[in-house]
Amino acid sequence: MKDFLFIYFSHLPGPEFFFRSIENCGYSCDFVTEKYVHEFVPNNEYKVVICYLHEHPYVSHVNRILRHPHLSKTFMVQHDDSDFEHVQVYYSKRPQLVIQRELTTESNSPFDAALEPMHFSFPSIYNVELQKKDIDISFIGRQTNPRRETFINYIMHLSKNDLRHFNWFIDNGNCRNHGEFVRITNQSKICLHFPGNSQDSIRIWELASANTCLLMPPNNLLSLSDKHMPLKNYVKYNEDMHDLKDILTYYLAENRYEYVARMLRDEYNEYHTPKRCFEAYYQQILNHAPVEKKPCIPVECDDIYRRFWNEEEAYWKDKR
Repeated sequence: MKDFLFIYFSHLPGPEFFFRSIENCGYSCDFVTEKYVHEFVPNNEYKVVICYLHEHPYVSHVNRILRHPHLSKTFMVQHDDSDFEHVQVYYSKRPQLVIQRELTTESNSPFDAALEPMHFSFPSIYNVELQKKDIDISFIGRQTNPRRETFINYIMHLSKNDLRHFNWFIDNGNCRNHGEFVRITNQSKICLHFPGNSQDSIRIWELASANTCLLMPPNNLLSLSDKHMPLKNYVKYNEDMHDLKDILTYYLAENRYEYVARMLRDEYNEYHTPKRCFEAYYQQILNHAPVEKKPCIPVECDDIYRRFWNEEEAYWKDKR
């Protein structure tokens, strides 16, 4: 019997980092991605199966694997990085544990299963050589959801009218160049965020790491609560943005943004680095799944995320 079977999307860096790190802790593991799921047949029994391959045409192959006799007694974890607040039904086998990114106190579940939150894990983009802080306010983000349109229109209005005396950088184009994003973010005093398809966002963790003052609407994800991985050191503005102009003016006056930026970066380093995210994820597995505890030894993540950034840039360049 092996310890873990992972069934997941190969192009997503978070699951790849988490699952390879579990193997690195000393467990026996098999890995099945969308590239090979159609031909995989279990040759072993497993203590735990973790699934994050829920889209068609893959899910029928996943269900075939889950119905195999070798997995009849396997503890199942439904890993879900998708944008759903409520727990989804994807597979023929009912999970005993759901670890879901968008969980809130309002989330509903069709399962009698333990629920645990998580958020995106992304490495720091802080660069001391880029900390010139010659950009007052920046926003870089794609138009992924119609609710972001009002936000973009409003900050464009501010940048050309009431707050035109500040130095702005706004880019809401379809292709995000990672190198430019790192440069602009590190140079910015204040970085803005507004939710698109989900409350969690890669952008939140990149901004949190970069020694910039993060402004965004209140975030009610359970993963950011005091019980889990707290995020307190950002500046909240109302989602209707009636207070955004005054908040921007206040934090740019007398360099008030500096304290928030420093505290936020410290909080990122304490709770939200990929290493810390894996430690929390691994502990959730240990709390529920029938596996013995082993030393927590995450893999180095830089190459995993660098590959993601390169693939993302290539994808959006093709879309232009």
